[in-house]
Amino acid sequence: MELSRIERIEDTFLQAISRMVWRKPRKRILKMFEFSFTEEDSFRDMARASELTTTPDMRAKYMLHALDEARHADLFRHRSAALIKRLEATGGEADQARKAMEQLRTGAVSLHETYHRNDLFESMGELEFLAFVYIAERRGAQQFRIYRELLQDDPESQAMFGRILNEEKFHMSYSRAALDKMARDGRQREVQWALMRVRTRRIWQAWLRFCRRFANVSNGILFSVMYVLLVTPTALVTRRAPVQTGWTRPTGSEVAALPAVQRQY
Repeated sequence: MELSRIERIEDTFLQAISRMVWRKPRKRILKMFEFSFTEEDSFRDMARASELTTTPDMRAKYMLHALDEARHADLFRHRSAALIKRLEATGGEADQARKAMEQLRTGAVSLHETYHRNDLFESMGELEFLAFVYIAERRGAQQFRIYRELLQDDPESQAMFGRILNEEKFHMSYSRAALDKMARDGRQREVQWALMRVRTRRIWQAWLRFCRRFANVSNGILFSVMYVLLVTPTALVTRRAPVQTGWTRPTGSEVAALPAVQRQY
């Protein structure tokens, strides 16, 4: 797959980030578990497209694509479970990984129910949907190729990514062929505009993700600085002497002798 200049820049950036993520066992497990939900959503999108398209040939390809995505979700889920067992055997952070996986699962289900209605085909139309599939699968193939190269210490995960990568290439080729056919049928300008809209939307969404992450980090730093510079000095200035607790002798009064107290009864 020949990469454009922008994709080569993305490759360099992705390799740098992925080296830090995939070398840590717990993050590796969470990343694969997260992929399983992404693939499940793709399965629903492709199954919906298979249901709604009016072209028999595309219906068959969408359904094959949907089945591939469902299988990928299972592969990622099973691989993350196997890596959890390996982490337990080596005395790693298995409990923390399980808790984080449960949080991911809860968040992914909630996100799907709230935002993702699997209506991409209806909202985009078939032409733009195919442009979306082509660009998404091309990006997926690019990512999985890098992940496979980085996992030299994990042959099973390498083989899994290799299998998925081959299927991603099929998804990329059939969607590109369908777009080329539409262009030959007199819709070349529409195809170009659809590809441009999808690429622009992907860049915008990447920028929003970066802004959210940057805001989380910068807010954490800002509040830490405020705590050190404002809250801590204020607490030191307003700190009062410790209050004595327990029984104390009243001041300015005399304690009666025991015989005098006994005479009261």
